[in-house]
Amino acid sequence: MKKILLAFASVVVAVFLTACGSNKDSLEGEYHLYWVASNTGEKHLDGESAFPLKIENSMMKGAHNNSDDFIVDEEKSVFISESGREYPYTYKDGVLVFNGDQYYKVDTKAYQEKKKEIENQKKD
Repeated sequence: MKKILLAFASVVVAVFLTACGSNKDSLEGEYHLYWVASNTGEKHLDGESAFPLKIENSMMKGAHNNSDDFIVDEEKSVFISESGREYPYTYKDGVLVFNGDQYYKVDTKAYQEKKKEIENQKKD
């Protein structure tokens, strides 16, 4: 009986630890640049007029229409260019701030809220 309880407790602990580890807000995904047109003040959040940024397998592609790939160092919170230059970033709740620009991760709550905010302002 003790062995059964021990085995059950081990399974519960393993499931709990796995669930806690998977809650980490991953950088991986597609991002759209949030920008404001300087001549009209119109706000945009899309992957068409500004190239989308993609992060996968610890590599970032597409920032600022740049053909270079960047290595993603999540421990130091920097993107590293092919020349070795480091660009710090911050990331929280689906919003990536890099090189002075805000990128919103597609299909996140933050993205949906910003998109709705822009649509509501266009109606006014």
